[in-house]
Amino acid sequence: MLLAILVVLALAPARAHAHPHDFPPTVWLNIEVRADEVFVKVIGRVDWLPKWLGFAGVSGAVRRGLPAPDAVAEAAKRFSRDTPVEVDGVAATPVGKKLKLRLMSPLDAGMEHFEFHCAYPLSAPAKSFKLRWTNFDGADWGDAVVVPTVIEVDGFPTSHSFMPNEPELTWHATKRTPRFAGVVDPVAAPPAVRWSIPVVALACLLATLLWVVLAWRAGWRFTVPGIVVGAFLSVTLGGVGVVVIAAPFADAIEMPPRDQGRLILESLLNNVYRAFDERSESAVYDRLARCAHESMLDRLYADVHESLILREDGGAVATVQEVTFRDLAVQIPEPGEPDSARLRFHVEGSWQVRCSITHFGHTHTRWNKYKARFAVQHDGQSWKIAEMNVIDYHREDDGKPGDRKREQPKED
Repeated sequence: MLLAILVVLALAPARAHAHPHDFPPTVWLNIEVRADEVFVKVIGRVDWLPKWLGFAGVSGAVRRGLPAPDAVAEAAKRFSRDTPVEVDGVAATPVGKKLKLRLMSPLDAGMEHFEFHCAYPLSAPAKSFKLRWTNFDGADWGDAVVVPTVIEVDGFPTSHSFMPNEPELTWHATKRTPRFAGVVDPVAAPPAVRWSIPVVALACLLATLLWVVLAWRAGWRFTVPGIVVGAFLSVTLGGVGVVVIAAPFADAIEMPPRDQGRLILESLLNNVYRAFDERSESAVYDRLARCAHESMLDRLYADVHESLILREDGGAVATVQEVTFRDLAVQIPEPGEPDSARLRFHVEGSWQVRCSITHFGHTHTRWNKYKARFAVQHDGQSWKIAEMNVIDYHREDDGKPGDRKREQPKED
């Protein structure tokens, strides 16, 4: 028992002096402005739920799941009363959707929290949204009384803090440029011109012509039936035994110069991250297929997805804001080398990805920094990433060092 007390006393100061953003506030909001609704998620500690809803026993009721519909309706009613909302200057009433309990990340030693979901239906895309938060009883975060909030529009998160002296948030719709404005698709050589030769059909046609010549010279009576049979076989077997060859007079695809090779890889990597702007997994894969060979798709998806979904930070979501490159060394094979015939070159270098991390109702910046060696190969239509071997990876949160991972590059 004495040992347990000493351990608790030893750990307590560490939590007391931790950065307030290392653990969640009492309550926070996530607001997403969608085309058909404004979706609001209220997240907070379970012990604050009765204060918010105003009746005792609500935590136990929700935990047992017995009066869940009543609890959702009561939460929506309370939220509408204590948190007035206007959409395009008109007072709006929320539609309650869900009230549930969940455990937070290990950062909070399994602390139990509640989530309340509601939505404000829209008949047309909203031009403005105004919310006033009035209940600050016990809404502390560290030494401050604050309800941190993130409002997200088209994947762009913005932080806001409700405080007793600043209880209102007003959002206005604005035009946004693409996250990677100015980045073009990979520079590609003209597609190779290829001929498809139906060998079997041509053989049937030649045999028919030979039959006609021999029959005509011999005066055979079966010339017409032979032509009919030969033509039928040539048409029927047109798709059998087709051989594809390069057109003899077409322009050959050439290896790019080093400066163009660097631009090709930069565009390919930008497009890899831009693919994750899509909302569905299938759409992400479709975008990735434009810049990576099929054998790389699963790995690229898993690696990038894992770097953006931050499981150790309570489900924090990273949004890519910028990709920058440095020290890209391009290796173009000499004519006659195997990689030259395969239309394959290599690039080794570093790049960093600036992300916005959204969790606990606020946003901060993270840099994911990489060094890797790539193989880029032409597939007959465009240049694509064929291999990627990570040499070094680490991250920084607002300038503070994070995890580091090192790998040795593999030989091609």
